[in-house]
Amino acid sequence: MSPPFEILRFFSKLETFQLVNSFDKQFDIQGKNIKGKDKRTWDIEKKILRWTYEGHKYLGHSIQTTHLQAGNFQTDVGLTKEEISKMKGLEKEILENLNKRGFAKFNNGNCVFTNLGLSMGTVIWETYSLSNEKILEKTVKYHLYNILILAMWPAFFAVVALAIIELIRVIISFFLVE
Repeated sequence: MSPPFEILRFFSKLETFQLVNSFDKQFDIQGKNIKGKDKRTWDIEKKILRWTYEGHKYLGHSIQTTHLQAGNFQTDVGLTKEEISKMKGLEKEILENLNKRGFAKFNNGNCVFTNLGLSMGTVIWETYSLSNEKILEKTVKYHLYNILILAMWPAFFAVVALAIIELIRVIISFFLVE
């Protein structure tokens, strides 16, 4: 049997997974409305967050825009040639995006990942596979998380319905007491 904190950690991962999915959907919608040069950087940011799980060795150390320009970092993160060319000139904006979303703290060109950023990296690493430099949603955990999220809605509504029924029962018994 898992200790209670393991169960809580799992629910935290589900919440983080929902956040990843919401960003995926948001940027898919934006992609359909783009005319001209595509400046969406979420896929690059997602790969950087994934890298925090498997490649970021010293959690207190920062990364700078120069890291994003370095060939070995781009290879470690798994960027495609298309993403590298898209990223040129947007390195600062990418790190600022991570900051604005709460995944990192960006100050004077230094970017240090927050706990939320590290959690995102863990969930992305667990649920997305990197194949031919493309990030794919093929892992078993990705589908398991989606199924559990869908299964939790009926359970949530059942609990709410039971609470409402109990509340009505208490109110009725309060007014019918003689």
